[in-house]
Amino acid sequence: MNLRLISKIAISGMKKNYKTIIPYFIAGIMAISIFFILASLSDCPYIYKNGVEAFYGAKQICLFLDIGIYVVGIFALVFLLYANVFVMKEKKREIGLYGILGLSKKNVATLLLFETFVYIVVCVFGGMAVGLFLNKLMLLWLYKIVGQSSFNGLFVSFKAIRNTVLLFLGIYLATFIFNTIITNTGNPIDLIKSNKTGEKEPKVKWIRVVIGAVCLIAGYVIALRTKTTLAAMSNFFIAVVLVMAGTYNLFISGSIFLLKLLKNNKEYYYRTKHFISVSNLIYRMKHNAAGLASICILSTGVIILLSCASSLMALGEQNINSMYPKDVRVDAYVANPSDKDTLKDSLVKAAVESDIDYNNTEVFLYHTATIEKTVDGIKKVGDIKNYDDCAQVYLYTLDEYKNHYDTNITLEENEIIFYCSKTKNVKNFTINGKEYIVKDELHLEAVNATTMVEMSLFDAYYIVVDNLETLDSLNKELASFEVKEGYYNVLAGFNTRGDLSDEQINSIKKELAQYGEYVSVGFKQEDRVFFYNTYGGTFFVGMFLAILFLMATVMIIYYKQMAEGMEDQKRYQILMNVGLTKEEIQKTIKNQVMLLFFLPVVTAILHMAFASNIVRLFLSMILPVETKTFILAIAIVCIIFLVIYALVYKITSIQYYKIVKGE
Repeated sequence: MNLRLISKIAISGMKKNYKTIIPYFIAGIMAISIFFILASLSDCPYIYKNGVEAFYGAKQICLFLDIGIYVVGIFALVFLLYANVFVMKEKKREIGLYGILGLSKKNVATLLLFETFVYIVVCVFGGMAVGLFLNKLMLLWLYKIVGQSSFNGLFVSFKAIRNTVLLFLGIYLATFIFNTIITNTGNPIDLIKSNKTGEKEPKVKWIRVVIGAVCLIAGYVIALRTKTTLAAMSNFFIAVVLVMAGTYNLFISGSIFLLKLLKNNKEYYYRTKHFISVSNLIYRMKHNAAGLASICILSTGVIILLSCASSLMALGEQNINSMYPKDVRVDAYVANPSDKDTLKDSLVKAAVESDIDYNNTEVFLYHTATIEKTVDGIKKVGDIKNYDDCAQVYLYTLDEYKNHYDTNITLEENEIIFYCSKTKNVKNFTINGKEYIVKDELHLEAVNATTMVEMSLFDAYYIVVDNLETLDSLNKELASFEVKEGYYNVLAGFNTRGDLSDEQINSIKKELAQYGEYVSVGFKQEDRVFFYNTYGGTFFVGMFLAILFLMATVMIIYYKQMAEGMEDQKRYQILMNVGLTKEEIQKTIKNQVMLLFFLPVVTAILHMAFASNIVRLFLSMILPVETKTFILAIAIVCIIFLVIYALVYKITSIQYYKIVKGE
């Protein structure tokens, strides 16, 4: 058979199956365009290329883009192979018919190769065209997110074009090999009857039910019982794996178990609407449970990605202000308490000589150490077996505390002022075995400038003691390493009216360079740019991944609706023949469709509700996330996702009912 005839047969078959082919084209084009855009931006000189940053913090953005490229590439491979299975499901009958009509296995392989060539031409070149069209627009959007001014110019990355073509050429060739194998291993009659094979009622696989329940409960318990950022670092991925395993097992076997319980309840089962619904759902869940679980996991991923990205950006300015209570921040180690005034004088001198308009100059003197929590207090770090037992302590003198908070309180040697967010109404507190009386609760706003919140892996304890001698004594008792005589932490800083020039920033750095490595200088305006570049890049890549996951969710839903519509068309006719009215049948089918359709998203929201605590703590490795803001972000994202999900249901259900009714 010549190639021309085979190509005509292939094109005719693709036109016939346009309802499954067109979504497959769209999925391929979107996946390719997203991959190309990320790859192109990663190689763009307007961001970072050949070790040169186009703006401060651009290297971090490029790092997130590279991570996004790998994620999209792996996900595209899995998803396109998965979507190909749905396309081939209906094509098997067609290929079986070709075999009966005389096409050899070689002819069928040639036909499949021609179809694969069409997919490559349409999807790869279509995706590249969309990517090239949107490339500059996405770059402008990224510039907007990170607060950079616009630019003039257009860049086309030939490296991105090469990598995109090679990757997706390989993916589509893999689908061709898979399709050739499954069509050549069966005889034509089996292929034609592949969707008409009788089947037995599914049995409950008790082991999978138990495994699913145990995994899901264990994942939820880990997520709820995680209390610290450090614990979240080790527990997060364990909880994710357990919840995924639990979701798949319970959807596949747990759903059959519940439906059989309903079937065994005679009072419930032997009613018209329940009898039909339960009977159909048992067989539906056998075929669709894995797909429903995939939709649930993908939906959870979309909600988590969007919630994290949006909350990080929403809390940006708040976290910058926490890290920088003053516009200029100086952290230092000094040998004597009087050195804090010397450091302050140097800072003021640099401001005056650089003609900086400054105000609200402050300086703190304190000690800090990593310690071990006990039942009634703290002690020096010993043989730590669980890092959840660690905490950070901040020690201040009463005079230092009064410099930043107006109070007339006095302290004796065995009295302290104390604060810890995890411990309230403390009357007595033990430090290294010695008991202290808590005379008052420390006002955190007076000293929170000394706490570097971005490093808050541990709980923090704040303690004010009576004088410098007690401060030094406690520091020596609690420090995990040998400390020098009179070794102190100092924090100094001031506010400025307006941004500083590069010359003014360099002048301050030069003046404080005399203190060597024991002094570090930070500027709010510089770190604000770095923050929005870094987390703006995270948000940017996160949005692309969320779009990709959402696209996959929509496509799986669409193909499921198509497949179920074709199966239910036969059931629809049978129910009509046994005497049920059209309205009764439509109501029954609608209830089934809505249950199957909304079960994954409701479960996804449930997963997110249990995961919110551990996800927020895990995010704290990057940046502290306020609980109320994070919960609000989750609520908004869930509502938006439900609206989109309902819209997809409305659109796909129309197509489903047309198939069922034979229209």
